[in-house]
Amino acid sequence: MTAKEKANELIMKYDAILQVEIRSYRRKEAKECALITVDEILNLAKSETPNGRYIPYQLSDYKYWQEVKSEIEKI
Repeated sequence: MTAKEKANELIMKYDAILQVEIRSYRRKEAKECALITVDEILNLAKSETPNGRYIPYQLSDYKYWQEVKSEIEKI
């Protein structure tokens, strides 16, 4: 799945569960939720384990989620 497709998928998932009357507000809130989700994933990549080691995370995965975030911001 491309970063753009993942960005749209995340927003659509949140859009479907948010119950706001005016569509433009619901879309905005869904976008904010999707950005929070991606930020959590990116922050996890920077997390340390209790023994001080960083959680193994493929650089390609990190770059992918950065691209997803960029695509969400464009929507």
